[in-house]
Amino acid sequence: MNPQDRMILAVDVSTIDEAVRLVEQMAGRVGAFKVGLELVNACGPQIFERLRQAGAQRIFYDCKLHDIPNTVAGALRSIGQHNLWMVNLHAAGGVAMMEAGAQALQHAASESGTPAPHLIAVTLLTSISKAELTTQLHVPLSPVEYVTAMALSAKQSGLSGVVASPHEISAVRAACGPDFLIVTP
Repeated sequence: MNPQDRMILAVDVSTIDEAVRLVEQMAGRVGAFKVGLELVNACGPQIFERLRQAGAQRIFYDCKLHDIPNTVAGALRSIGQHNLWMVNLHAAGGVAMMEAGAQALQHAASESGTPAPHLIAVTLLTSISKAELTTQLHVPLSPVEYVTAMALSAKQSGLSGVVASPHEISAVRAACGPDFLIVTP
């Protein structure tokens, strides 16, 4: 794999025109394009097809789903119709939520005749400090311990990988093995 194929460019803009220009400029120079909630909520899910037309081969929808299992499954059934490369949810939603999401995404992709996207879990937002993890979220683990535990839950749930900071890569790799995807912001 070329090193550039490992790079995911964040398309953190709020209009279709800005997004299309960015993809046209960077297509062939990065491996994938990350589309977040700002762009999808501003433009609607048709943004995915517009970005494909502009040259995006692989699209990662950074939607960070976190809700009850039934709601996440329903959202992923809809998302699964868009022929995406990768989608994410929050591991803190629990194993039942992740399993329901993974099953729904597989089913939707099968029905639409497209490959199922990689489903990965956000382990811990990189904006949350150790102090916030302990005092505000009441988690007595260190960030590395927490992220590793969330990664193991994601793997157990059938997910392809996780989002984790560079500080946690070694621990996640050791716990989850060489084939488990780790996406790093």
